[in-house]
Amino acid sequence: MSDIAKKTSENLQRLVNIRDGIRTVLLNFGVITDSAADFDDILAVLQKMNNNGTVAVTLDTANTQIEVTPGYYAGGTVKLVPQEKTATANGEVTADSGKVLSKVIVDVDDSPNLQSKTGIIPTKTAQTITPDAGFDGLSGVQVEAIPDAYQNVTAVTADAPDVLSPKIIVKADGSTVAGTMPDNGAVSGTIDGLVVDTYTIPKGYHDGTGTVQLTSAIADALAAL
Repeated sequence: MSDIAKKTSENLQRLVNIRDGIRTVLLNFGVITDSAADFDDILAVLQKMNNNGTVAVTLDTANTQIEVTPGYYAGGTVKLVPQEKTATANGEVTADSGKVLSKVIVDVDDSPNLQSKTGIIPTKTAQTITPDAGFDGLSGVQVEAIPDAYQNVTAVTADAPDVLSPKIIVKADGSTVAGTMPDNGAVSGTIDGLVVDTYTIPKGYHDGTGTVQLTSAIADALAAL
């Protein structure tokens, strides 16, 4: 083999090795998918590749991501600009434009403004006691004592017929009702033992001074015999 032929063969093999090396790199990068791609295939792909140049992006709360498009990049930076802020009052703390919060120092008086409420009148139903406007909460609530006249009446069993009219009583459920028992006062009656031998005592209240007496009809009848 002549020197020219030998040199040509070596150069051709060198080109094949270069092609194979470039193809392997591009396959690993995902730029091409054909493991048999030749120089023309590789060139066609590379000619379509975008040159995206140098990337310089700063992310913040308004721009939280960067779209990475296919193509070549000459390098660059994607960065965050951190910022520390001190909160001296309750509320929302936000970063300045183009920055993100890396630390928030809270320097707020956290002592709540509490209110003490007194003079709450007790009721039969549940009450919700809340602080007035401008207060964060309650430090104490004083409910007035239940008056002596108020008692637990759940044990009461009397009803209207058991109570002298027109007296008022409190029933076991707390409602009031007027008695309906009649006031008979001092009831007096007589029986003669001959025609009338019973006396029906009327229903109701009696004051204890009433009497039921036997007349002299029997004695008179016996005396006349």
